[in-house]
Amino acid sequence: MTPRPPSSQATSRRTTSNDREQPNAAPLHPGLVSPLAHKVLEIAERHGAAGGKVNGAGGQGGPVSIVGPDDPGELLTSLASMARLTVLPLRPARQGVRIVEHS
Repeated sequence: MTPRPPSSQATSRRTTSNDREQPNAAPLHPGLVSPLAHKVLEIAERHGAAGGKVNGAGGQGGPVSIVGPDDPGELLTSLASMARLTVLPLRPARQGVRIVEHS
């Protein structure tokens, strides 16, 4: 019997919790996470997202990854209405990574 992987929401909760609760981690410089990224994460949390993470080098323009709720409709609508934000509704691929070559 092959064990089932944990759900994406359970994994995201653990990751978000770990990021917030690392006792030996130095606090991030306030300039590393933009006000826009903070706002995106707040909106995601209000709409039931399981967790989120700011990626990239920090500052303005970095991507924010969100593990959304089961029904992301209202979350996507709220995010799509924000200026300076592009929503890419991505989903994990069940079959894993594939390399596609174009001639």
